[in-house]
Order: sequence, then structure tokens, then C-alpha cells
Amino acid sequence: MLERRTPFDSIREGQARRGPAIERLDLRVAPAHEKGLLLLQSASVTPLQETLSQVLGLALPAAQQANVLGDYALLWLAPTEWLLELPADETDPVELTLTHRLGSSLTVVTDF
Repeated sequence: MLERRTPFDSIREGQARRGPAIERLDLRVAPAHEKGLLLLQSASVTPLQETLSQVLGLALPAAQQANVLGDYALLWLAPTEWLLELPADETDPVELTLTHRLGSSLTVVTDF
């Protein structure tokens, strides 16, 4: 039987950790072990926008867009969901700050 392999197979098998990245002309996959991810879900966009602006200097991106500022990237996922990519060592402090400031709004911050 013919075995079909994809560039993602080496990642699943843990081989990507040994090298910096897997590269092809049409695809680049790099380990994200130095990045943290926070899922932001909010039915109340205004408090979330104000808090992100004050804490990180980021604005919520338009549909199917992303906003990037330094080491931070905020990606639109759905009308009430965004993914925040940030340095791994800042994930916990940022999560706590956002959760504390958004506690009274209809917002959930989840660490990936």
C-alpha cells in the first residue's frame, strides 16, 4: 500500500522541534512553542475594544482581517471571536489583566 505523507506528518511526530522549520515554496510551517494564544469571545464588543486598546494598544480587526503590533497579533475568527497571539511568557499576565478588566462584561478569555 502506498503511504501518503504531508509536511504536517513530521510535526505530529515531533520532528519539527529538532529543526527550525519545514519549508516549501507554497508552504512554511514553523513551531509555535515561543508563542502564546488567547481566545477572546465577547458579545459586548465596546468594552473589549477599549480594554485591548488600553492594555495592548490593539484594535479589534475587521472581519477576516488581523491587526499586528510588535509581538502581538489579533486575528478575527468569527463575529464574536478573536485569537490573540503573543509571547508565551506574557500569556498568563495578559490573560489575568484582560479577565480582571472585562469581568463585568460578557467576555471570556481562554488560554490555548
